[in-house]
Amino acid sequence: MIWSVAHTESMRERVAQRWLGEASFETYLPMIRVKKRIVPLFPTYLFVRLGDTGWSRVDSTIGVRSLLRANEKPARLPDELIENLQKQEKGGLIRLPEKAPAWRLGDRIRIAGGTFLGHIGLFDGMAAHERVYVLLNLFGRQTRTELACAEIARLADTSALR
Repeated sequence: MIWSVAHTESMRERVAQRWLGEASFETYLPMIRVKKRIVPLFPTYLFVRLGDTGWSRVDSTIGVRSLLRANEKPARLPDELIENLQKQEKGGLIRLPEKAPAWRLGDRIRIAGGTFLGHIGLFDGMAAHERVYVLLNLFGRQTRTELACAEIARLADTSALR
């Protein structure tokens, strides 16, 4: 028996899990809490435990697009990967470590890269995927902009801005 990965239709991971279960496949769908919603840790993917034969049935299961393959055979995942994910679960949900932002709301920051290089702005919160919101004075008003974390730096000396 090996663990592999099924690529599911968008937002149908649970449907695929149910039908794979009906077909006697063991599945694992790690879930996380995002704000007040419970969502899959890996959207559109579901772990499936496969035997030596019969794995081709996974592709024709409701909610499944295809089984991920390597050299025409199901891609293999180490058992330890699944075990480590399961160990991180508390109450059925994976607890991801919280990374505190390097800035506080209202901190003055300098744009250190990208389109707005050199501009000064205010940190306005974290966005998804290592991105931040910054208030920049553009076009005569404050405009909220989303930038990569790597593109901003704390302003060392704010006395010149007052």
